[in-house]
Amino acid sequence: SDRFAYCNARTKILFGWTPIQLVGAEVRWLGNRRFELTLRWRAEKPTNEPHHVFVHFINPKSQRGEQIAFQGDHAPDVPTTKWQGEIVKKTVVTIPDGWGADRYGVRVGLWNPKSGYRSRLMGDVDNTLRIIVGDLVLEGEGKNITDARLELNPQMSKIPEWLKRWNTEGKLVDFGFAVTDGAFRFDRKTLTLIPLPDHEPFTVTLHLDKLLGKAVNIAGVEVLNEDGKVIGSVSFTQQNSEVTFKTQIGTFAYRLRLKAQ
Repeated sequence: SDRFAYCNARTKILFGWTPIQLVGAEVRWLGNRRFELTLRWRAEKPTNEPHHVFVHFINPKSQRGEQIAFQGDHAPDVPTTKWQGEIVKKTVVTIPDGWGADRYGVRVGLWNPKSGYRSRLMGDVDNTLRIIVGDLVLEGEGKNITDARLELNPQMSKIPEWLKRWNTEGKLVDFGFAVTDGAFRFDRKTLTLIPLPDHEPFTVTLHLDKLLGKAVNIAGVEVLNEDGKVIGSVSFTQQNSEVTFKTQIGTFAYRLRLKAQ
């Protein structure tokens, strides 16, 4: 608009999504009604609070909620607050006596024991925020189980179509009036830049001639709180009409202070 300029480089997955995927799963039969389950995760960044892994084996004969027949829930050895890159976790699941040779859907996810809420993870999830891993096939006859195998859902790790349009690699995007890997609104009247709420620090280069219609010199970049009070400053560089600085975590806004004429 005449007063405001807005841009979003779409580098961060906001609005409740957790950038963690389940990228692999395997089952190894151990005998004596037990099998080893291996889960391979890929995390773009850790969670803010420790989460546990829930593993639901579902069957239409189950009288429990969400058709859960039995579970393989566990707390990962490496806390999710330290997850980065690929994480491999093995756990042993014992099949309760009430269940035998049959096919069981496998649903996996993360949940916060403190709040009780499940995380919205990347991949093929159902309407209860559970990743659809595939089917566990317990072979044998009746209660006599002789082997176990996992038939994987080929869409398990599929990235949603909408996410493919996001700049998950964090590249700088040129919007003409600004080059940035972040998201913000710029107020031309007050020379104030307001990042999108909860956004992580990002770099921005403002083309002041395009934003203001004239070249101006900057004396400083002030940090503001939500009440508009100056609580600090950030370093910046200016070359001709281009001003570059980096935002900080947990700050509300930044105001350009012009040099006295």
